Amino acid sequence: MIKEAINKILELKEHTSTDVTVNEYGRYTERKLDCKFDKANGNYKTHTADRLTRDVSTIKSLSAAVIEEAKRRENMTGQNMTVLFTQKGGAFYLDDDFPAGEYKFERTLSQQFKTLQRLAGKKLNHEEFLTFIQELSPSIDNFKKLYRSFLKVRIIGNSELSSNPVFVDNEAESGYKVKFTLEGGQPDEDIIPQGFICNLPYTKGAETKYEIPVETMILNNGDNELQIKILCPLLEQIEEKAIFDEVEQFRGDTKGLKDLLILESY
Repeated sequence: MIKEAINKILELKEHTSTDVTVNEYGRYTERKLDCKFDKANGNYKTHTADRLTRDVSTIKSLSAAVIEEAKRRENMTGQNMTVLFTQKGGAFYLDDDFPAGEYKFERTLSQQFKTLQRLAGKKLNHEEFLTFIQELSPSIDNFKKLYRSFLKVRIIGNSELSSNPVFVDNEAESGYKVKFTLEGGQPDEDIIPQGFICNLPYTKGAETKYEIPVETMILNNGDNELQIKILCPLLEQIEEKAIFDEVEQFRGDTKGLKDLLILESY
């Protein structure tokens, strides 16, 4: 029998190629696959495309990719396709049965949202705070008025706070009352706003904007210099809502793919 097997192999090698149909087994099903015998190396070879790997950074691009891939693969229900959403983005898997590749989705946050994330909870000196609100200026409706309010307090040279800032809230004024002594010895005081509102997109290129309250805590840093602490107590909650809104937008865009599996892992 061994001799017969050897003769059979030698007989096959006499041919340039031999077509063979075999079964390929996926995770859930099986399919027929054409193979050719390659005389050069004595092996059967299959001709399959390389796995697809692409990156997208917006929810619109992810929706477009899923819809177009379903169309190209003539899979108009989205069967065996999966989309997974995570805190930072997610992924679209083209075929869970016979893996064919994936789209990686990594959302790009808007520059202003990143600025808020970076400085929330931080204490800034007067100059740093003015730079901070300048970075957020496109998202602050009353930016010029707000900037002038904080710019009035000029703590420079030998000028110093003469008392700790005091919060006031009455019909005449609302905010932090700051008393300070100018370089020439003259006393002065100003009311500094207790905060402001930003209206900004969560991600780059997004049309939806979110209203984010920014609170300012006016402090004396111990050396009679003005210090401003940035507080954004609703920032995490608003970020969660922005992510949920993205997922809902995606579900609406792909509602025609009734078998598309959409998962969330945060």
